[in-house]
Amino acid sequence: MTDILTNIFTILSRMSLAEGFGFNTDIFETNILNLAVVLGILLTSGREFFVSLLQNRQQNILQSINDADERYKEAAEKLQQAQNEFEQAKLEADQILAQSKKTASEIEVGLMNLIKEDTKKLLDMKQATISFEEEKAISEIRRQVIRLALQRALEQSKSRLNRRLQKRVTRLNIGLLGRLVTPNDV
Repeated sequence: MTDILTNIFTILSRMSLAEGFGFNTDIFETNILNLAVVLGILLTSGREFFVSLLQNRQQNILQSINDADERYKEAAEKLQQAQNEFEQAKLEADQILAQSKKTASEIEVGLMNLIKEDTKKLLDMKQATISFEEEKAISEIRRQVIRLALQRALEQSKSRLNRRLQKRVTRLNIGLLGRLVTPNDV
């Protein structure tokens, strides 16, 4: 390709000015002509290069678009999967919350029943203890009253009875016992 360009410039430089065509180095005078020549040379000799360059660029752009589209599809699938997992986790969390509320309610009812039962048992035990202590106190008071009554009766009988009266009471009691016991009983 460089050989072609060199040949073209060589031919153009050998042409004389008298022939009407030549290479003018004054940019301001021949700018359009020079540009047309350069573009013509570039289009004819560099066309394949530019076409292949543009095709490579087009393929790279298409490949980038396809890659981006694939990544978008993968991201969309992952997003959908994550949303599904989130919804599933949300449902499970709601179920766990409902179950925990139900369990807490059942435990609360169970504990309240246990508290009621324990309270009833404690009240029953309290009442039984009070009744036992009352019976014990009443029994103790009875024993003391009986002991005091016997002691007092004994003291009174000692002070009132003399020997003669004692013999008489003893005979009377023996007589009463004798009537109660019949000869067949002995």
